[in-house]
Amino acid sequence: MEIDETAVSGEIQPTTDRPTPADFDKYLPWACAQLSAEADVVVIRSLLKTYQSSATSERSAKSKKSKPKPSSILTPTSGTDFEEKTSKFDKNLMGADKYITVETVYDSLGNLVQLKFLNNIVPIPAKVIKMIGLLIPFQKHLTNITINSGMHADTIYEISKYLSSSHITELCLDGAFIPEANYDLLLTECHLKYLSLSKCKINDTVVKTIVNKLYFTLPASNSLSALSLATNGITDVGAKYLADVLRSNRKLSYLNLADNMIGDEGAMSILDVLQNFRITTNELRESRSRYMKYLKIKIELVASLITGLNETEVKKVVKKKNNKTGLRRNRSLDRDITTPRSSMDRGSIIAHEQYLRDRARSLAEAKLGGFQDPFSLTNTEEKDGCFYCYGNNTLSYLNIAYNNISHITIKRLYEVLVTQKYFNRNPRGLVNVVIEGNNLPMLCVELQGINNIIGSNLNNIQKATNGTMKKKSVAGKPSGKQSIIS
Repeated sequence: MEIDETAVSGEIQPTTDRPTPADFDKYLPWACAQLSAEADVVVIRSLLKTYQSSATSERSAKSKKSKPKPSSILTPTSGTDFEEKTSKFDKNLMGADKYITVETVYDSLGNLVQLKFLNNIVPIPAKVIKMIGLLIPFQKHLTNITINSGMHADTIYEISKYLSSSHITELCLDGAFIPEANYDLLLTECHLKYLSLSKCKINDTVVKTIVNKLYFTLPASNSLSALSLATNGITDVGAKYLADVLRSNRKLSYLNLADNMIGDEGAMSILDVLQNFRITTNELRESRSRYMKYLKIKIELVASLITGLNETEVKKVVKKKNNKTGLRRNRSLDRDITTPRSSMDRGSIIAHEQYLRDRARSLAEAKLGGFQDPFSLTNTEEKDGCFYCYGNNTLSYLNIAYNNISHITIKRLYEVLVTQKYFNRNPRGLVNVVIEGNNLPMLCVELQGINNIIGSNLNNIQKATNGTMKKKSVAGKPSGKQSIIS
């Protein structure tokens, strides 16, 4: 199976040593050389690191005493000796700007699962990104791409073109600053679950372009569950943009805003949508419009299923009559019999029709599912002629450490945690919050209450997972009991 060479600008010259597209490590450097890319590509192969429990590590350590020491996980992949390349880079660092290094990470079964472009001095040529897009269909297990340098606007554009047709669900672009800041292209048509844009000099204007792709019913609102915008230039304005999208987005569960310039106003705007808030007229109108569309699709499906069920029973009646007479099917008989209820009385006919409707409705609901909407009847209540949403209870992890929040935000956070605990909805709501590094009092009632609730939440998670959750740092995803007080 060969790649479509016409999809990339330039001509690939035939050669007897041509690798196959399935061999990513050899084909990428070869193809880029044939296309005269602006920089040579060097591929470094490594194995995916797996985490083990302490007990397993002790057992493996004992077993290693009697076994020879394994060789390095880095192996040559581009046709020359890897050690020779390494020494070449060490001795002649001035020539490093002529190369683009790509680390390919494989799992224990030999499947390519991750690509890493780390610390490249020169911009990554567009031809390299295009070629990767052509090779991705051959790599069904590739789910993660990490780039921390060498990016430009064309890089984002080329990656966005093949995200929707690939299995990539994680993008980490920490430190990959792009002046054009067209990161929103990555969320246009995709199924990304994790996007990290830390240290990208993102401001409030860029935040707005990103959150505009996360509103309810848009493609990214159904997939993206983790977003990291740590160490950027986001202020209260950007925080309000995020708060606005959290009114309806019920997929995003992990939000990292650490090390920004968010104050009490911005932080509380996010916290306010995590408990009861008033639904606007426009939001209510759009929700009812979605419900009407859902009902229309459901009614049409039920009608179609009733017709199908009725025809199935007609065939059963005809087959039964033919079996009794021992004769071949009579076509005239098929035309005369239009329903299996011809011999029923009126009461039986009504009961039979009700049975068909109930069965068709059940099949339709199983296929379509229930009406899922952030402002559906199950998520709202009416008071004094106004409608209120119970709040976003999907966001479970919020990191606002090292910002400009004060005791005012802490009081609001405590109210939110108490409210979510009282209603005990599913999902649970905030499970972990990180607030260290802010201008907070050393001790206060609210901080103690927050620590107690967070500690209880994390203990419940550990019990639910039978104590298998690994402890990580505050900057990572929440796991284990950790203090939130600096």
